[in-house]
Amino acid sequence: NDFLSLERIPNLVEISLFFMTLKESHLAEWAENPEMFYIDRKNAVPEDDIISCAQNLYLSLVESKCVITVVEKIGAILLDTDAQLAAAQFEAGINTDSDALRSVVYWDAIYTSFGLSFNTFQQHSNFNVHQWFESSFILIIKALLEIPKQIPKRLPILRYRSLWLIGCSTSHQKNFHFIAAILNTILVDSSSDQNDIAVKLVAIEILHAIVYDPPDENFITYIHAPNTLISSIYNLASNCDEYLSKDACLEVVPLLLGCFTISGIKIDGETATAITSPLSQIWDNSVDENLLLRRSVISILSSVTVLVGKSHVFELHPIVLPLINHALDPKTQDLNSFLIEDALDLWLILLRLQQSYDTNFNVIFVRIQQLLVQDLEHVRKLMKITESYILIGSKDFFMDHSDILVNILRDLIGNVSPRGALYVNLVLESLLRKFPVEGALLLLDSGLAASMIQSCASNHRNEKGCEPGRVINIYLTVVSRIQLVLPGKFEALMLQYEKNNLFSFDQLIELYFNQFENINDNSAPLRQKLWAMC
Repeated sequence: NDFLSLERIPNLVEISLFFMTLKESHLAEWAENPEMFYIDRKNAVPEDDIISCAQNLYLSLVESKCVITVVEKIGAILLDTDAQLAAAQFEAGINTDSDALRSVVYWDAIYTSFGLSFNTFQQHSNFNVHQWFESSFILIIKALLEIPKQIPKRLPILRYRSLWLIGCSTSHQKNFHFIAAILNTILVDSSSDQNDIAVKLVAIEILHAIVYDPPDENFITYIHAPNTLISSIYNLASNCDEYLSKDACLEVVPLLLGCFTISGIKIDGETATAITSPLSQIWDNSVDENLLLRRSVISILSSVTVLVGKSHVFELHPIVLPLINHALDPKTQDLNSFLIEDALDLWLILLRLQQSYDTNFNVIFVRIQQLLVQDLEHVRKLMKITESYILIGSKDFFMDHSDILVNILRDLIGNVSPRGALYVNLVLESLLRKFPVEGALLLLDSGLAASMIQSCASNHRNEKGCEPGRVINIYLTVVSRIQLVLPGKFEALMLQYEKNNLFSFDQLIELYFNQFENINDNSAPLRQKLWAMC
């Protein structure tokens, strides 16, 4: 308490500002590689970096008993709009004062301290933050952005820091029209050397902060031509060398598209195509250390698919289906195993939006069986996808892919948990409802019906390891549907069981009665009706 005296605090603030100021070595690093400068500054820690250490000192002062003294000192400096504007004009090439660079890095440090203590300013200072943003700061931003065509190239120090300051205050900002215009200018305008990769990555950071939890649900409407903005983000990702930078760019796109959903806005097929067309190349280029970027590609495709809805989803098939096929290809599983869940989600979204069946889906249907052969981890989603195929597919699809369907069911019936059997039942029910006769014939001719009857017999005899009652209820319902549409063939099958003393009609009926009152789910009335009819 004695050390942090009112007389000493201003000096400590000055010390922290001095060491927060960018030195020539920092500026040289920035000039040589803006992307690495951004990454290094973002990941800097006090143990290795003097600027971070100075920031920690400043934050300690802000959190001390002398907080009001600290913020009032910074607030008083921020009131000097003329000095800030002069520094901004030097950076913008409007004046050529040789000493102005010193002023630029000084104001960079001041803005850094203001951003670090922004919430404290709101709580403990008489400094009118909102008024400063609406008056002084807008003038400074305009001076930075309105650059003459021919100027010596200068590092965009204040442009970078001003954007960062906006990011620190997004939850308190009100003028999102203005912020959207700034971000659009920074990310879309490629004519200015001042919008280097470091500046654009800060703009991405701000955009992420806004669209992650939009404070204004109409934010997306303030952006002119969002598809152009998204294309510019793709270009930025392509121009970056580091995975972290590329990932930050692509990660913001699904969030940006989510703002359309929040605003209740749909996008047309042309816009959707413009957004998704570059993704195939991004996918192909995402190899080695950038392989994880493919997850963002699938996330973007899922967002666009939902936004276009049923009327235009077919226009995405040429882009989306090959990527799903590649993600689920057994030959690429060593590389793409982390994509399976996301690819299955996208596949299911596509199927559920179909108004009619597209034969282009035929190519990837076999992936269901191939995934089940590997393991049963994805049974729930795979059964929902199979169900969707059956419900929207034609009889031609059923006939052409019946062998694959049989193999899918053969891999699962009797081999999954009772919970998994519930998802298998989705396929059995959709099959016997959509194609009653053909589905029943398929189950009989493939031996799948016989397998289910065998399981019923084992349960009736209470054999060790037999399938439980809730699974038997599923099999009994399937048997009922088969018996109702193909009574002769079903009777012939049961006679074979009776002849071999394996399972009789009487025992089957007894099992029905035993299970009749044990159906405790929402399907109980329908199952009981089917059983009674059988």
